[in-house]
Amino acid sequence: MINKNVLIIDDECGVRESLSVALQNDCRVTTAESGEEGLKLIKENLPGLVVLDINLPGMDGIEALRNFRIIDASLPVIMISGMEEIKNIAASFRLGVIDFFCKPFNINEFSRVVNQALSKEEEANTNNGENTVSSGLDDFIEKKVDTALQDNLELKDALKSFDDQFVDEILNGNIRNTNKNRPS
Repeated sequence: MINKNVLIIDDECGVRESLSVALQNDCRVTTAESGEEGLKLIKENLPGLVVLDINLPGMDGIEALRNFRIIDASLPVIMISGMEEIKNIAASFRLGVIDFFCKPFNINEFSRVVNQALSKEEEANTNNGENTVSSGLDDFIEKKVDTALQDNLELKDALKSFDDQFVDEILNGNIRNTNKNRPS
């Protein structure tokens, strides 16, 4: 039987409420505002998935995740954060998170990942960890590269509308700000 209980741990009330509303049709949501409260709830009733913020007061998300792993090494966890710090992203994947979302994020993509994680067979959630770390981090990096490439293509398309000489002058630093209202 699939455990459709999701525990959302974030110190920001608005984030907890937004994610709860986004997931309410597909699963049962419980929320906590600290790592300590989340750990207590996990001990009482193991959820099918945890959504965990990194930057929490008291016990931060990485420390909370380490404690969750002691209780259940295969507990699916999605990490969220308002900051893209490589050391935290890497630490999260080393501890076996299934995905990492940087706020603000696409709620439809987030919901898709949550539902996909919840619908996996139970044996798919138990693995040796090493492949998950590598593939999860690789997937995260691939998403970031794809986004950067898409942004680059959009910039190139926007620049096509300008005269080539004008673009060359901008790139060479020959265009100066002519706004007379700004101090030089």
